Amino acid sequence: MAGKWANSVGLQHGVMVGVGYIVFEAFGLAPSASYSSDVLADTVIVIALDVVTLVVASFAGWFATRGLSSSSGTDRGR
Repeated sequence: MAGKWANSVGLQHGVMVGVGYIVFEAFGLAPSASYSSDVLADTVIVIALDVVTLVVASFAGWFATRGLSSSSGTDRGR
């Protein structure tokens, strides 16, 4: 949705959505889980999942700006 609202910087908006989700997850407002009883392994897994979250969110924001946002905006600029 953030990518649809952005006219030209959907990738940046996607990253901001990903960062927002990670912040909510860090404060316990979004669901998260413990993946290992070993602290080091759990930390590595969480960091890897955060990187994947950022990559997916940035791709989704970039992909959302590629098409038309709705059919109501197709007749503009004539």
